Amino acid sequence: GERDEELPINSIIPNRKQVRKHFAEDHIQELADSIKANKLLSPLIVRKLPESLVTRLSENGGGYELIAGERRWRALKLLGRPTAPCIVRDVEDSQMRVLALIENVHREDLTLMEKASSILDLKAEIGSIENVATSIHKSRGYTFKLARIGELAPEIQNAIAKNGLSMDVADEVAGLVKEIEKLGDAKVEYAVKRYLLEKQIDEKSVAALRERFLKSNEKGRSKSSPRSDDLKSYWKTKKEYGLKLRLPTANLLDAHAKGQLAKEAKRFFEAIGAKKVEISF
Repeated sequence: GERDEELPINSIIPNRKQVRKHFAEDHIQELADSIKANKLLSPLIVRKLPESLVTRLSENGGGYELIAGERRWRALKLLGRPTAPCIVRDVEDSQMRVLALIENVHREDLTLMEKASSILDLKAEIGSIENVATSIHKSRGYTFKLARIGELAPEIQNAIAKNGLSMDVADEVAGLVKEIEKLGDAKVEYAVKRYLLEKQIDEKSVAALRERFLKSNEKGRSKSSPRSDDLKSYWKTKKEYGLKLRLPTANLLDAHAKGQLAKEAKRFFEAIGAKKVEISF
């Protein structure tokens, strides 16, 4: 259950699982000025600490921990208010982290990366993106995008934050990075990540990177490389009807070396199933 109470401000400690790492002093001051002029519009949400944690966590002997409202709590302390209006919820320690994370995801003042971090933490707690989406009442697509952004390397996340990208564009970056990594080309991966870290990035530049490094690669593969199913069919035919190989560069070898090469090539292909192998130079 839950109940409304006016609690001493010093009896409340911050949420130990707080996602937000930095609180800008000027923003807290602005909030304090707003509270002073207009009163506190939303109460803090807290829970009663288990007795085993009270003396260890609260220097003032208080027994409450924030679930949501740390900015408001800090602003009230800045104003020197002795008490704060609170909603006290009965929450077990095991539920605390999930509830705090759900509250955080819905906050407008969280950065994109803080929300992404919350989604990943929630996923670790409750098991899947589908469960997370249900628990925060958001679409699976919205939740998946935040999770994918949260999985980016910290330096790429910093570049996204520095450039002030929207969630949709940040997700484009995450998708691009994942596809580039799948290519397995270290030079391409280095070039793309270096661009993301060093250049001004926006929706157009991300699309240009995709065009340059992914679409051109796909075109090259389609011209020069058969698909997996085509290769299987091709090899099945060759095993049944025979394999003819021509080794043009072997013309640089003398007769003895050519003979050895032909012998080894024939032995190899017969070993993997070809019924008839012809070698030419």
